[in-house]
Amino acid sequence: MSQNNDGRSILMEHLRTGLRRFYDDRRYTDTEIIVDNTSFFCHRVIMAAVSPYFDAMYSSGMKESQDGIVMLQEVDRETFKAVIDFIYFDKKILTTENVQVLLHASVMLQIRSLQLHCEEFLLGNVDAENCLAMWKLAHVYNCEYLITRLHPFVASHFPKIWLTDDFLQLEKQEVLELIDSNDLKTPNEEMVCDAVFKWITKDFQNRSQFVDELFEHLRLPLVRAEYLVEVLEQHPFVRESERCRKVLEEAKRYHLLPARRSEFISPRLTYRNYGAYEEVICCIGGSGNISRTSREVICYSCQQQTWFTLSAMIYDPGIEFASCAYGNAIFVSGGSGKLKGLMYFQSVQNKWFACETLLMGRRRHSMVAVEDSLYVLGGYNDTLTEDDKTLASIEEFNITMGQWQLAGYLTMPIRSASASVIKGNVFVFGGITMNDAEVQSVQCFNIRNRTTTVVCNLPFSSGLTSSVVLNREVYIIVPDGKILSYNQESEVAYKSTVPNFHRCGYGIVQHEGKVFILGGIGSSKTYNEILTFDPANSSVEEYGRTRLPHELFGFGCVKTVISKSFLVN
Repeated sequence: MSQNNDGRSILMEHLRTGLRRFYDDRRYTDTEIIVDNTSFFCHRVIMAAVSPYFDAMYSSGMKESQDGIVMLQEVDRETFKAVIDFIYFDKKILTTENVQVLLHASVMLQIRSLQLHCEEFLLGNVDAENCLAMWKLAHVYNCEYLITRLHPFVASHFPKIWLTDDFLQLEKQEVLELIDSNDLKTPNEEMVCDAVFKWITKDFQNRSQFVDELFEHLRLPLVRAEYLVEVLEQHPFVRESERCRKVLEEAKRYHLLPARRSEFISPRLTYRNYGAYEEVICCIGGSGNISRTSREVICYSCQQQTWFTLSAMIYDPGIEFASCAYGNAIFVSGGSGKLKGLMYFQSVQNKWFACETLLMGRRRHSMVAVEDSLYVLGGYNDTLTEDDKTLASIEEFNITMGQWQLAGYLTMPIRSASASVIKGNVFVFGGITMNDAEVQSVQCFNIRNRTTTVVCNLPFSSGLTSSVVLNREVYIIVPDGKILSYNQESEVAYKSTVPNFHRCGYGIVQHEGKVFILGGIGSSKTYNEILTFDPANSSVEEYGRTRLPHELFGFGCVKTVISKSFLVN
């Protein structure tokens, strides 16, 4: 220890020794604090220094500041004696029997040092049996430090504590804080639902008013479909509340429409930090080098802010393949490496499987999922005669049957266009014709009557477009960085421009209400940056400091949900 530090230690020890002697001898005492008819003779400057409560009292000009006599009503004699022992004598005063009353006294008297001492003592004695009562006590006295430190412990023991009587004694706001926590360790979301219903039922007369609010915080899209239909839908709480039924219908849509799952946006679709699964953004194939391609599959966890490697594809699709998600499966079709190829990724197993091949091989095509089918539209086939290489055909792959069939034709042969789905119809944006001319048209393929019509035009001709659905509106990005929107009324509007963009081969995906734009290739370089476009304010910005692991272009970009056991750096 340095001489300076040693000197300070000696000084502090002398101060403590002096204070004890002056208190015992009643020397220089100038205030009398009366508790339960017992007088404690203290020093105003000491009491004011450790307690803003006493500081305000002695400086207020009131009677106590004149005669120095203070009457305390809310603290008993033994408790205040322990407070004095802490202030003057630095004694170890805390026990499991008195810590709660001393916490109450420290909060009331605003003795912050004693309050923190009580909070640390409680933390040192926390266990699964008392953590919830301790957490509730922290809320009663608004002990932010104790609340924050206890929360992870309470959340990690949720499977046990929701069965206890202490859980049933929580206030509504405390229940909300618990079920909202991403750190809640629960084997499934059904348990969280059961816990909330049990809490409401305990005092239904007074708690029924909270049904709607609590129900809106349940993560129902992550609940099993059987539980939604057989338990929640039949529950009286749900059947009698319009707000509850709307939340339930949202979850049912998530389960009933796997083809639209990647477009789903809801605050209730958030996987917890300690759950078995999480949603990831997948980048499939592509390359950072124009001379080669890859079977690589990587994914980004926004939750963990880390890139992981998934199982590689069973073959290299080459360049200009198409990809889309159906539920939590990923499909990859065509590509220069295997024009007729179709394979899919089963996220439950972290494995790729081959499917029946396309009727007509193609690349530079688009692919979407609608209901229980995949549709591939247009594209390019190198093996055909020059006039036939650009395709107009639309093929349908029935996922359940595992079979392809010809579904129809575009209004003209087109390649390098993008496609998105609104209300079960497939919309194709721009593209390039067999004569290498870019087009403005927005084509609509009706899957019911198998016909295609041109519904409107983009404000300019463009090939190599990319599109994604967000809040039932399509956002289209063109190679020069312009961002357009297309709505259900066939209206096209300009939204924004990505600064200094001028690239193609980038990935695009919707995540948490924003459009993510990843990587790509320009005239002289490839990129690894990630940009986001926020439709709420039409802003474009970099996604923090996160980058792709390496420069990448020509890859498929989709979202899926995968077991954390498969996430390997």
